[in-house]
Amino acid sequence: MSVCQDVSRAHMELELNAARAFAETQGWKLEVIDALKLRATITAPASDRFRAETYIFEFSFDDYRELPPLIDAVHPETGERNTRRCFPSAGKGYFHGGTRLCAPWSRNAYATLGGPHSDWAIGDWAANAKYHREIGTILALLGNLLRDPNYQGRLEP
Repeated sequence: MSVCQDVSRAHMELELNAARAFAETQGWKLEVIDALKLRATITAPASDRFRAETYIFEFSFDDYRELPPLIDAVHPETGERNTRRCFPSAGKGYFHGGTRLCAPWSRNAYATLGGPHSDWAIGDWAANAKYHREIGTILALLGNLLRDPNYQGRLEP
């Protein structure tokens, strides 16, 4: 079953409006780049050992909320997608092998769509996602992962 674009866009806009104030307080840049795509630019803060790094996550919301968003990591300088260089180190297992975001709220995680999880049913994604069922909470988690004490910069190729 496919979801009407207007319905997907309405869900996206509602959730994005709720997330904008928090994103602004964090210094994140959120851009709608077409009717059903969001580009989130989030910076991992500098530490004693690592310089600040910018990470870009692009969300595609076609067939949203029947399906979770498709989330790609995009390298800010080269534009490459979902390669190790696009992902941060650490990440508590969310950055699966440095090639995808692996969580119930990421379409890239499901085996039916090429991901590693044949044990997850994509139609139940929001129930399985527990605390990360909307754009704002997903963005907050990504920001927290970039502040993880185990963060050691960008993954190497």
